[in-house]
Amino acid sequence: RMLATNSVFIFSVLGIAAYTFLVQGVGFWTPTFVQTLLHMSQADTGYLLGAITVIGGIGGAMTGSTLLDKLLSKEPNFGAPPGARLEAAAKITTGFSILALPCVVPMAFIGSKIPFFLLLLVAQFCLFATTTPGVVMILEGVPEEIRSTALGVEACALHVLGDLPSQFLVGVVASAVSGGAEAGPKYAKGLRTGVFFIACYYTTAVVYFAIAWYLSKMRRKQSPASVVAPRLPPGGLETFQSTGDRDASV
Repeated sequence: RMLATNSVFIFSVLGIAAYTFLVQGVGFWTPTFVQTLLHMSQADTGYLLGAITVIGGIGGAMTGSTLLDKLLSKEPNFGAPPGARLEAAAKITTGFSILALPCVVPMAFIGSKIPFFLLLLVAQFCLFATTTPGVVMILEGVPEEIRSTALGVEACALHVLGDLPSQFLVGVVASAVSGGAEAGPKYAKGLRTGVFFIACYYTTAVVYFAIAWYLSKMRRKQSPASVVAPRLPPGGLETFQSTGDRDASV
């Protein structure tokens, strides 16, 4: 019940599910797309897509995590105020999701190898940059005592709304557009439409994350101010204590 009424959690899960829909759909259909429309061999396709995934995945994940730490380091007590971690994570997730959108949408209509793979690399970098902030959104968006349950619900939602239907639905769309053709211009058109369908679906992730960010900001404003530990003067603890003694004597 607490999760069902938690709007930040709900929109965070919906956004991550739409993100998973894109990642799984692209991961399954991109090799076929590249071999069919960009006329690359199966071996070259595997090598290049693998390299892009490693570079974009590691670089994006490290960038998102590092940026989150930097944002939190600017907060008192490293993000101790109520809602600080949630708002920072939602901000990063929304930002990188928006940056990925113009890379994902046009990929279905690009017929040249270099622009296609460059867009794919940037898109993967931005998508993987939301990995750690997305997990933080789930954990910080719910009370501490139900975080394990929240992660379980999120995992189920990702399968039901993300990776489970993505591959099937893209195939249905591609088959409907191509009229069941397995080669030729009709098949290529169906494949492009299917990949474009994935990108269009991903726009919902951007909307969900943006709503979760807005709600997290509102939640933080409504939260009581936290008690911030006093900063020590340049002289350290002894100077701080001596200053307190002088104030007490006065």
